[in-house]
Amino acid sequence: MSTQSDRRGRYRDSLQAWSTIVVLVIIILSSGLAQARQTTDYCRAGLCPRGTHHIACNGNNKFGKDCSSRPMLIKMTPKYVNLILNYHNSKRNRLACGSMRRFASATSMQKLRWNDELAHLAEYNAKSCNFAHDECHNTDRFPFTGQSIGMKWFHGMNLTATQVVRDLIRKWYLEHKLTKQRDLDHFEANDHSFVIGHFTQMIHADTTEIGCALVRFFKHNNNLQFLHYYLVCNYSEGNIQERPVYRKGKRCSKCKNGCTRGKYRCLCRDWNNL
Repeated sequence: MSTQSDRRGRYRDSLQAWSTIVVLVIIILSSGLAQARQTTDYCRAGLCPRGTHHIACNGNNKFGKDCSSRPMLIKMTPKYVNLILNYHNSKRNRLACGSMRRFASATSMQKLRWNDELAHLAEYNAKSCNFAHDECHNTDRFPFTGQSIGMKWFHGMNLTATQVVRDLIRKWYLEHKLTKQRDLDHFEANDHSFVIGHFTQMIHADTTEIGCALVRFFKHNNNLQFLHYYLVCNYSEGNIQERPVYRKGKRCSKCKNGCTRGKYRCLCRDWNNL
Protein backbone atom coordinates (compact mmCIF):
# COMPACT_ATOMS: atom_id res chain seq x y z
CA MET A 1 0.00 0.00 0.00
CA SER A 2 1.51 3.33 -1.06
CA THR A 3 1.36 6.30 1.23
CA GLN A 4 0.89 9.97 0.36
CA SER A 5 4.60 10.47 1.11
CA ASP A 6 5.51 7.71 -1.42
CA ARG A 7 3.35 9.31 -4.12
CA ARG A 8 4.97 12.71 -3.51
CA GLY A 9 8.40 11.11 -3.79
CA ARG A 10 7.55 9.46 -7.10
CA TYR A 11 6.11 12.76 -8.34
CA ARG A 12 9.35 14.60 -7.47
CA ASP A 13 11.38 11.87 -9.22
CA SER A 14 9.15 12.21 -12.28
CA LEU A 15 9.59 15.99 -12.35
CA GLN A 16 13.35 15.61 -12.05
CA ALA A 17 13.38 13.11 -14.92
CA TRP A 18 11.33 15.44 -17.12
CA SER A 19 13.59 18.34 -16.17
CA THR A 20 16.60 16.30 -17.27
CA ILE A 21 14.91 15.50 -20.59
CA VAL A 22 14.02 19.17 -21.14
CA VAL A 23 17.59 20.23 -20.37
CA LEU A 24 18.94 17.61 -22.78
CA VAL A 25 16.55 18.78 -25.51
CA ILE A 26 17.62 22.40 -24.96
CA ILE A 27 21.29 21.42 -25.13
CA ILE A 28 20.72 19.47 -28.35
CA LEU A 29 18.75 22.32 -29.92
CA SER A 30 21.35 24.87 -28.84
CA SER A 31 24.08 22.72 -30.36
CA GLY A 32 22.15 22.51 -33.62
CA LEU A 33 21.66 26.27 -33.72
CA ALA A 34 25.35 26.83 -33.09
CA GLN A 35 26.23 24.52 -35.97
CA ALA A 36 23.73 26.30 -38.21
CA ARG A 37 25.41 29.62 -37.46
CA GLN A 38 28.82 28.33 -38.48
CA THR A 39 29.67 29.99 -41.77
CA THR A 40 32.26 29.82 -44.48
CA ASP A 41 35.79 31.11 -43.95
CA TYR A 42 35.31 34.00 -46.35
CA CYS A 43 39.03 34.75 -46.50
CA ARG A 44 39.92 31.19 -47.51
CA ALA A 45 42.22 30.93 -50.51
CA GLY A 46 40.43 29.53 -53.53
CA LEU A 47 36.94 30.58 -52.44
CA CYS A 48 36.89 33.43 -54.97
CA PRO A 49 38.30 33.79 -58.48
CA ARG A 50 41.90 34.90 -58.51
CA GLY A 51 42.33 38.63 -58.11
CA THR A 52 38.91 39.20 -56.51
CA HIS A 53 37.96 39.98 -52.93
CA HIS A 54 35.15 38.34 -50.98
CA ILE A 55 32.77 40.97 -49.66
CA ALA A 56 32.68 39.38 -46.18
CA CYS A 57 36.44 38.82 -45.85
CA ASN A 58 37.43 41.11 -42.97
CA GLY A 59 34.23 43.06 -43.62
CA ASN A 60 32.52 44.92 -40.80
CA ASN A 61 28.96 44.75 -42.20
CA LYS A 62 28.31 48.38 -41.24
CA PHE A 63 26.55 51.04 -43.28
CA GLY A 64 28.82 52.67 -45.86
CA LYS A 65 29.55 56.32 -46.53
CA ASP A 66 27.08 56.36 -49.45
CA CYS A 67 24.16 55.64 -47.13
CA SER A 68 23.83 59.35 -46.30
CA SER A 69 20.93 59.89 -43.93
CA ARG A 70 19.02 57.48 -41.67
CA PRO A 71 19.97 54.14 -43.25
CA MET A 72 17.99 51.12 -42.12
CA LEU A 73 18.24 47.42 -42.92
CA ILE A 74 14.75 46.07 -43.62
CA LYS A 75 14.41 42.73 -41.86
CA MET A 76 13.63 39.86 -44.21
CA THR A 77 10.46 38.71 -42.46
CA PRO A 78 8.39 35.82 -43.84
CA LYS A 79 6.33 38.40 -45.74
CA TYR A 80 9.34 39.47 -47.83
CA VAL A 81 10.81 35.98 -48.10
CA ASN A 82 7.53 34.57 -49.42
CA LEU A 83 7.10 37.49 -51.82
CA ILE A 84 10.56 36.95 -53.31
CA LEU A 85 10.28 33.17 -53.48
CA ASN A 86 6.75 33.15 -54.89
CA TYR A 87 7.57 35.68 -57.59
CA HIS A 88 10.68 33.82 -58.69
CA ASN A 89 9.08 30.38 -58.59
CA SER A 90 5.95 31.50 -60.43
CA LYS A 91 8.04 32.89 -63.31
CA ARG A 92 10.35 29.86 -63.33
CA ASN A 93 7.28 27.63 -63.44
CA ARG A 94 5.75 29.63 -66.27
CA LEU A 95 8.84 29.24 -68.42
CA ALA A 96 9.34 25.58 -67.51
CA CYS A 97 5.75 24.81 -68.54
CA GLY A 98 6.36 26.38 -71.95
CA SER A 99 3.83 29.13 -71.24
CA MET A 100 6.14 31.95 -72.36
CA ARG A 101 5.48 32.04 -76.10
CA ARG A 102 9.02 32.69 -77.31
CA PHE A 103 10.76 30.19 -75.04
CA ALA A 104 10.84 26.39 -74.99
CA SER A 105 9.79 24.40 -71.92
CA ALA A 106 12.47 23.21 -69.46
CA THR A 107 13.45 19.64 -68.56
CA SER A 108 14.73 20.32 -65.04
CA MET A 109 13.86 23.72 -63.61
CA GLN A 110 14.52 23.66 -59.86
CA LYS A 111 12.24 25.20 -57.24
CA LEU A 112 13.96 27.98 -55.29
CA ARG A 113 14.35 27.88 -51.50
CA TRP A 114 15.56 30.59 -49.11
CA ASN A 115 19.14 30.54 -47.85
CA ASP A 116 20.10 32.58 -44.78
CA GLU A 117 23.82 32.63 -45.54
CA LEU A 118 23.26 34.05 -49.01
CA ALA A 119 20.92 36.63 -47.45
CA HIS A 120 23.56 37.53 -44.85
CA LEU A 121 26.16 38.09 -47.57
CA ALA A 122 23.67 40.23 -49.50
CA GLU A 123 23.51 42.52 -46.45
CA TYR A 124 27.17 43.48 -46.91
CA ASN A 125 26.48 44.83 -50.37
CA ALA A 126 23.11 46.37 -49.51
CA LYS A 127 24.56 48.22 -46.51
CA SER A 128 27.16 49.85 -48.74
CA CYS A 129 24.29 51.77 -50.40
CA ASN A 130 26.48 51.72 -53.51
CA PHE A 131 24.68 50.42 -56.58
CA ALA A 132 27.31 47.95 -57.79
CA HIS A 133 27.91 44.22 -57.84
CA ASP A 134 30.47 42.98 -55.34
CA GLU A 135 33.36 40.92 -56.67
CA CYS A 136 32.65 37.68 -54.81
CA HIS A 137 29.95 36.27 -52.55
CA ASN A 138 30.71 32.55 -52.82
CA THR A 139 30.27 30.05 -49.99
CA ASP A 140 31.64 26.58 -49.29
CA ARG A 141 28.37 25.05 -50.53
CA PHE A 142 28.01 27.38 -53.49
CA PRO A 143 31.31 28.20 -55.24
CA PHE A 144 29.70 29.80 -58.33
CA THR A 145 27.10 32.19 -56.93
CA GLY A 146 25.19 34.82 -58.89
CA GLN A 147 23.78 38.20 -57.92
CA SER A 148 21.06 40.65 -58.96
CA ILE A 149 20.78 44.21 -57.68
CA GLY A 150 18.13 46.89 -57.97
CA MET A 151 17.67 50.41 -56.64
CA LYS A 152 14.62 52.66 -56.58
CA TRP A 153 14.37 56.23 -55.31
CA PHE A 154 11.52 58.71 -55.24
CA HIS A 155 10.26 61.96 -53.72
CA GLY A 156 6.70 62.81 -52.78
CA MET A 157 5.42 59.25 -53.23
CA ASN A 158 4.09 56.88 -50.61
CA LEU A 159 5.41 53.46 -51.59
CA THR A 160 5.87 50.62 -49.12
CA ALA A 161 8.94 48.39 -49.01
CA THR A 162 6.76 45.52 -50.23
CA GLN A 163 5.72 47.52 -53.29
CA VAL A 164 9.34 48.44 -54.01
CA VAL A 165 10.58 44.84 -53.77
CA ARG A 166 7.81 43.63 -56.07
CA ASP A 167 8.53 46.41 -58.58
CA LEU A 168 12.29 45.80 -58.66
CA ILE A 169 11.92 42.05 -59.15
CA ARG A 170 9.30 42.68 -61.82
CA LYS A 171 11.79 44.87 -63.70
CA TRP A 172 14.31 42.02 -63.60
CA TYR A 173 11.71 39.71 -65.08
CA LEU A 174 10.71 42.17 -67.83
CA GLU A 175 14.16 41.77 -69.34
CA HIS A 176 12.66 38.68 -71.00
CA LYS A 177 11.30 41.06 -73.66
CA LEU A 178 14.90 41.64 -74.80
CA THR A 179 15.83 37.96 -74.57
CA LYS A 180 15.85 35.36 -77.35
CA GLN A 181 15.93 31.59 -77.06
CA ARG A 182 19.50 31.50 -78.34
CA ASP A 183 20.54 33.67 -75.37
CA LEU A 184 19.24 30.94 -73.07
CA ASP A 185 20.67 28.05 -75.07
CA HIS A 186 24.20 29.41 -74.87
CA PHE A 187 24.90 32.18 -72.36
CA GLU A 188 27.50 34.73 -73.44
CA ALA A 189 28.97 37.38 -71.15
CA ASN A 190 28.77 40.40 -73.44
CA ASP A 191 27.05 43.77 -73.71
CA HIS A 192 23.71 42.12 -74.45
CA SER A 193 23.91 39.83 -71.43
CA PHE A 194 24.36 42.95 -69.33
CA VAL A 195 20.78 44.00 -70.14
CA ILE A 196 19.19 40.54 -69.81
CA GLY A 197 21.31 39.10 -66.98
CA HIS A 198 18.74 39.65 -64.25
CA PHE A 199 16.14 37.64 -66.17
CA THR A 200 18.57 34.84 -67.05
CA GLN A 201 19.58 34.67 -63.40
CA MET A 202 15.95 34.53 -62.29
CA ILE A 203 15.21 31.52 -64.52
CA HIS A 204 18.58 29.77 -64.26
CA ALA A 205 17.53 26.13 -64.01
CA ASP A 206 20.28 24.90 -61.67
CA THR A 207 19.84 27.67 -59.13
CA THR A 208 18.25 26.11 -56.05
CA GLU A 209 18.57 28.76 -53.32
CA ILE A 210 18.33 32.52 -52.94
CA GLY A 211 18.92 35.06 -50.18
CA CYS A 212 18.26 38.79 -50.33
CA ALA A 213 18.76 41.99 -48.33
CA LEU A 214 17.02 45.36 -48.50
CA VAL A 215 18.27 48.71 -47.20
CA ARG A 216 16.41 52.02 -47.00
CA PHE A 217 18.15 55.41 -46.79
CA PHE A 218 17.63 59.09 -47.63
CA LYS A 219 19.60 61.41 -49.91
CA HIS A 220 19.20 65.10 -50.65
CA ASN A 221 19.33 66.54 -54.17
CA ASN A 222 18.53 70.18 -55.03
CA ASN A 223 17.07 70.68 -51.56
CA LEU A 224 14.72 67.74 -52.05
CA GLN A 225 14.82 64.60 -49.94
CA PHE A 226 14.70 61.33 -51.88
CA LEU A 227 13.93 57.99 -50.27
CA HIS A 228 16.14 55.20 -51.65
CA TYR A 229 15.66 51.43 -51.49
CA TYR A 230 18.50 49.11 -52.47
CA LEU A 231 17.75 45.40 -53.02
CA VAL A 232 20.48 42.75 -53.36
CA CYS A 233 19.75 39.08 -54.08
CA ASN A 234 22.39 36.34 -54.11
CA TYR A 235 21.75 33.06 -55.92
CA SER A 236 23.32 29.66 -55.31
CA GLU A 237 24.45 29.47 -58.93
CA GLY A 238 25.01 32.30 -61.39
CA ASN A 239 25.06 32.65 -65.15
CA ILE A 240 27.95 30.61 -66.53
CA GLN A 241 29.75 31.52 -69.72
CA GLU A 242 29.03 29.24 -72.71
CA ARG A 243 26.56 27.12 -70.72
CA PRO A 244 22.79 26.91 -71.22
CA VAL A 245 20.64 28.85 -68.77
CA TYR A 246 18.30 25.85 -68.86
CA ARG A 247 17.88 22.68 -70.92
CA LYS A 248 15.03 22.53 -73.42
CA GLY A 249 12.59 19.64 -73.53
CA LYS A 250 9.52 18.10 -71.91
CA ARG A 251 8.82 19.60 -68.50
CA CYS A 252 10.35 17.72 -65.56
CA SER A 253 11.65 14.98 -67.87
CA LYS A 254 15.13 15.27 -66.33
CA CYS A 255 14.01 15.89 -62.73
CA LYS A 256 15.27 13.16 -60.39
CA ASN A 257 12.04 13.05 -58.40
CA GLY A 258 9.52 14.20 -60.97
CA CYS A 259 7.41 17.34 -60.86
CA THR A 260 6.34 19.35 -57.84
CA ARG A 261 2.72 18.88 -56.82
CA GLY A 262 0.48 21.93 -56.65
CA LYS A 263 0.85 25.32 -58.29
CA TYR A 264 4.48 24.84 -59.38
CA ARG A 265 3.71 21.72 -61.40
CA CYS A 266 6.54 22.29 -63.90
CA LEU A 267 9.33 22.65 -61.34
CA CYS A 268 11.37 19.73 -60.03
CA ARG A 269 10.25 18.17 -56.78
CA ASP A 270 13.08 18.41 -54.24
CA TRP A 271 13.98 15.81 -51.61
CA ASN A 272 12.12 17.80 -48.93
CA ASN A 273 8.88 17.46 -50.86
CA LEU A 274 8.73 13.79 -51.85
